[in-house]
Amino acid sequence: MTTNQHIEKWQYYSGILIVLIGMVHVSAIFPIFATGYESLPGESMPVGIYMFIATGVAVMFTGLLIIYCSNGMANLENRAWYSLMFCGGFLIMIGGGAVAVMPGNPFAWVMLAAALVQIFPFILFGKHFQRNCRGMAYINASGILKDELEGADHIDIKQYEGRKDLQQFIAALLSYYPWWLAGLYRIRKVFVRCLGMTQEPVPKNFGINADDISMIPGEMVAFFKVEKAQKDHFWIAAAEDRHLKGLIGVVMERTDAGSNRYHLITIVHYKHWSGPIYFNVIRPFHHLVVHAMALHGIRS
Repeated sequence: MTTNQHIEKWQYYSGILIVLIGMVHVSAIFPIFATGYESLPGESMPVGIYMFIATGVAVMFTGLLIIYCSNGMANLENRAWYSLMFCGGFLIMIGGGAVAVMPGNPFAWVMLAAALVQIFPFILFGKHFQRNCRGMAYINASGILKDELEGADHIDIKQYEGRKDLQQFIAALLSYYPWWLAGLYRIRKVFVRCLGMTQEPVPKNFGINADDISMIPGEMVAFFKVEKAQKDHFWIAAAEDRHLKGLIGVVMERTDAGSNRYHLITIVHYKHWSGPIYFNVIRPFHHLVVHAMALHGIRS
């Protein structure tokens, strides 16, 4: 393990510690204010509660950002861009909350304005960046996903390297189904009902073998429908509902070192107003899940 890898591992676990500290800070508000807080006058109580929670949440988000940037979930270019989006969204939440509880405080409005300025580049250039980042160079040059990328509302790509062939990697990736992922599916089921959507039953047995990975368009692999595929080169499949169409793809590239580089791409097309609401809520979990699945695909 190199020095940089040791440093990233240290950052990763310190990020988890910071998140836990933030959670303790937020949860501590309940016993404190349940027994009364005589030092605050009645009209200052909402401000005090807000500042207490905001501080704890700020610590949690800081820890999550450290985890994200130290765990190899994206290449360095993507980390910088998504960190900008992450921080901007957080500042909007803090600034908006400050304006809501302290509308007469000019600093609250300054914070909200600064947050909007922070997030503006992502809103303006987000799709251009997703389509033209360095991670997309091989995909764009190959032309494999030209039609699928046209008009896409979200694109993200991650690269991994290993020794497995394409079908072995995909089979191991789709077979990943730990207890915490099952829990996320249960939470998702409640959430999609609130948006008037339905959730297809998730297969309980994810024991997929390489021979189960069909290369024939129209056939099903787990709950994905194969869109296009070529043995030892690429595999693109889709899951579609009335709110959005999501595609997952793996494009394999041979490296000079003799290993295989897997370009793991997600493409989302919104079809209904609930699509962007749904996907942006689950987006942080999407990155965590895809990264964990890819690592399992390489290591299992």
